[in-house]
Amino acid sequence: MAKPIVGHFTELVGRHIANRRRAKKMPPEELAKKIGVSVTVLDHMEHGFCHINLEQLMLFSRYLAPLPDLMALPHSNEGQMAEYVDRKIRAMSEEQLRAWQQDTESLAGDSRRIFILDGYPEPE
Repeated sequence: MAKPIVGHFTELVGRHIANRRRAKKMPPEELAKKIGVSVTVLDHMEHGFCHINLEQLMLFSRYLAPLPDLMALPHSNEGQMAEYVDRKIRAMSEEQLRAWQQDTESLAGDSRRIFILDGYPEPE
């Protein structure tokens, strides 16, 4: 049975970490040691099979690439971010937008909110 990913955003960040590590020609053993995890855990992080905590993310940023690059953030300043979110919202159908606006779940529990930003389809 295939191991499930923990989330689409986590998988995306993991792919960026793996791509940056390979681009720097850094062996997984070296990066795992710098981050303080086993090679197996690093592999799971790179494939989205386990969460990456904030401290680990900051270490990845130190050794691989700036944090916005690792997180694949589509902006570099507030104006560009606002324009990106506006574009995503304008692309929603009226029905999708109405349902999203009426949803009163907490932000932490509403995975659709991050999917609007990262371009993934809404989870089923």
